[in-house]
Amino acid sequence: MKITCYLFTALFALFSVLQINDAAQYGNHDSWFWLLLYACTAITTFLHARRPLPFAALTAGIGFAVGACLFRLQDAVGNFDFAGLFRATAVPANMNAATQQPNEAAGLLLVAIWLTVLAWHVRPRQSRQTQS
Repeated sequence: MKITCYLFTALFALFSVLQINDAAQYGNHDSWFWLLLYACTAITTFLHARRPLPFAALTAGIGFAVGACLFRLQDAVGNFDFAGLFRATAVPANMNAATQQPNEAAGLLLVAIWLTVLAWHVRPRQSRQTQS
């Protein structure tokens, strides 16, 4: 699991660095949020590789990522648009919004899935400690 954690640390660090171009690519200035999200995930993964993190800390991260993903999947009036995760458009006028929503939701989903893997890995270990 340590090697896998180190690989995912590098992957999320790379994702973090790639967010620097968001302001130029999409014309918005929320790249700091995504840079921070992926950097925190990389740091969390690195720390978990060195010493497993508490289950509660990992589930808090999962809750944040899932909640933010659900928030991102809402349309302009607050209705959930789950198909938006798989939709993109080639219409230049709508390119930024239609491309950005699936990218951001998928990134949050990826973070949630990875933190779930880490939580699954640490849960049995803590259960055994509680029983003894």
